[in-house]
Amino acid sequence: MDKEIKNIEKKDKIIDLFDMFWAIIYQWKILLLCAIIGFVGFTSLKVVKNYNHIRNNEAKVEAYKEKSKQYKKNKKEYDKELDTFYKEKEVYEKANAKYEKEFKSLMKKNEIYDAYKLRLDRPIAPKKPKEPKEPKEPKITEIGMTYGLVKYSLVGMVGGLLAGAIVVCGYYVINKKIKTKEELEEVYSLRIFDYLVSDGKKRNPISSKIRELRYRNVLTKEEHLGLVITNLVITCKRNHYAEVFLTSSIDLSKNDKNQIAVIIKGLREEGIVAAYGNNVNTDVSSMKTMDKMNNVVIVEKIGKTSYPQLEEELTLCTDLNINLLGIIPIVEER
Repeated sequence: MDKEIKNIEKKDKIIDLFDMFWAIIYQWKILLLCAIIGFVGFTSLKVVKNYNHIRNNEAKVEAYKEKSKQYKKNKKEYDKELDTFYKEKEVYEKANAKYEKEFKSLMKKNEIYDAYKLRLDRPIAPKKPKEPKEPKEPKITEIGMTYGLVKYSLVGMVGGLLAGAIVVCGYYVINKKIKTKEELEEVYSLRIFDYLVSDGKKRNPISSKIRELRYRNVLTKEEHLGLVITNLVITCKRNHYAEVFLTSSIDLSKNDKNQIAVIIKGLREEGIVAAYGNNVNTDVSSMKTMDKMNNVVIVEKIGKTSYPQLEEELTLCTDLNINLLGIIPIVEER
């Protein structure tokens, strides 16, 4: 018993990767929703990018057309100004040649004053007009609205699936509910008298098919119930236990209670007094019955009972020196 309770202090619960994998598959609705969100999100993103690209191309083409029109207009004006420039240049060259001739003549005669006075009337060269720049034709990448949609859609779908799987894994890790029946043995060192199968809620065809894939070639619900009764009877007879008290820390469904009633009936047929009671931590009557019968079997539901609830029961059994025979897990596997 001490060995069982020591494991309560063990906070690092065993994470079964195989069970986690199936926990992810069971939440196929969440995965599907995340995949759809990723698909729609990334597809919409690509559509918007393609739309913006097409609009940008159209804007570039329009801007190029406007610049081309302006360039042609400026080019005509430039040609006119260039013609004027050459005419003025011709006049300037004649005037400048005349000026140079007069200037040199005055300098030879040593008439410096008159030469520098002439310089004030020196002809001014005309400025050549600046040629307008021809606009560069923009590089246009023709992209249709459907360009890259398949790639983005697949990335979005896969990303959504991964995000959904991460969410499910995160919930699986932080969830304080008992995840698998195996950890009852490995973490709490509790003996398992086989397990019961609950009918649970009705599932859609996909969920049912997933569970069939995981739990193929397993025993039927009735066969598991028979094994639980047989194991309890053998244990009680070998240890000379005349009484057994079954209890649970949570409210069980009507179907689960019916299976417990069958177990009690099977034990009584073998001459063993058996009874079932509510949570011994909150129900006074159940606590008294447990103390009177002394031999206790805990019945807990996988995925419903939390670690604190189970540990509270185990602690109570230790404090009251109650003989804990083991546990009967209830699973919703089919």
